[in-house]
Order: sequence, then C-alpha cells, then structure tokens
Amino acid sequence: MPAVPWRQRVIGLSFRPPEDEPPLTSVPVVTIPQNSHTKKPLRRGIKTSAPDDISYMLAQNYTIEQDGKVVVATMNSSQFGLTETQDICEDLRDHMRNDGAQFFVLDLASIEFIDSACVGGLVEFLQDLEHVRGRIVLANCQPNVEFLFKVTRLDNVFRIFDDVQDAIEEFDS
Repeated sequence: MPAVPWRQRVIGLSFRPPEDEPPLTSVPVVTIPQNSHTKKPLRRGIKTSAPDDISYMLAQNYTIEQDGKVVVATMNSSQFGLTETQDICEDLRDHMRNDGAQFFVLDLASIEFIDSACVGGLVEFLQDLEHVRGRIVLANCQPNVEFLFKVTRLDNVFRIFDDVQDAIEEFDS
C-alpha cells in the first residue's frame, strides 16, 4: 500500500491536494495571558494592572478590591448565574488562599436576578470560609434579591446591609 500523506489519513480521504497548495509545516500558536502569581489563564472578571491586557477586552462582570483582610466584590451585570458564581468564587478563593483575605462583601447593587445555582455556589464558598474563620456579607441588594434570601431564610446566613461601608464596618467591630 502506498504511503498516504497524514492530512489524508486524518480525514480519511484519498484525494490528492492541488499542486499549488503550500505544504502544512506549522500550526499557529495562540498565547493565553496568565495570572502572574498563580500561573492560571486569566479569567473573565479579573482586574489586571496592564491596560493592554486581553482581559480588558472581555466583558467585566465584576471587580474585586482588597484592603487588608477585607475584599469587596462589585457585580457589574444585571444577572448573577452559575458561570458568574463560579468565576467570582474562584477569584475570591484565590484572595483567601494567596492574599490572606478573611472577610468578603458582595456588592449586588446592579443585580436584578439571581439564579438558584448562584445561591448554592455562595453557600459552598461560605463552607470554604469556615476553615479560615471568615465571613461573607451582602450589600446593596435589590428588593427582589433580598426577598429571595429572606424566603429561603438565608438572610440568617448571609447578613444583608444597605451599603458597602456599613458591611465593612461590621468586620471592624
């Protein structure tokens, strides 16, 4: 049996490519920017210091600011679903593990809808926080979001504050 070029073997065809087609010599390489201290690919929502970084081209769903042991995460979209929860909880865990963060404030001023998966993700993150004796509180909740936490009685688990400053002061006491 004659040798068949690899392109034809891969796709299972036995046609001969045109003579003017250049040979396939290399595959283009795409470089994914990485977080400098964790060596993980940058994810949507991470606030980086380089303005020309590709993460700025992606839609920012949240911003994270840390002051000592307190981290404030501000949501910038109207919906808080499974994908957003996974992204933000992973970033908050990184702050907890790498930067010594212990207290977390979620600013939900722009959130109009919370998915049930979001609530489950927040409870899971709360369980991780118990290992470092940390706490998480909510601030600036819309009435329908606050109603969800009250109906599910999770307002006893996640304290709800009218603004971020009141929430931060809770941790100072």
